[in-house]
Amino acid sequence: MKCFNHPQNDAVGVCKHCQKGTCQQCLVLVDGSLSCKGKCEKEVAIYNFLMERSNKVYRNMGKQWGPSIVLTCISGLLIAGFGIYFWDGSSKSWFLIGFGFLLVVTGVMSAVQQKRMSPE
Repeated sequence: MKCFNHPQNDAVGVCKHCQKGTCQQCLVLVDGSLSCKGKCEKEVAIYNFLMERSNKVYRNMGKQWGPSIVLTCISGLLIAGFGIYFWDGSSKSWFLIGFGFLLVVTGVMSAVQQKRMSPE
């Protein structure tokens, strides 16, 4: 592959922004990424910033679900418990037990999803 700006020179890399081949004269490193000198440096710096921020969010993603999973399961158990404790065979009791069970299942499914999405 040849340099986009200097067709007589061999390209030593590809710009992360414009994807053009660049020779040693046209090349500059921006936070470890290749960029066209004087043309794409700002865009490559923005890409690198966005990638680092995305990686940080991805690393912390699983940690954010823990409290909501526990709260969902406890709420489900309490609601189902009220349905059982105040059992009178009415539709209200069945609703409380069913809704509580649904919350517990939702919490368990969220825990499984968290484990699956966890980067570790």
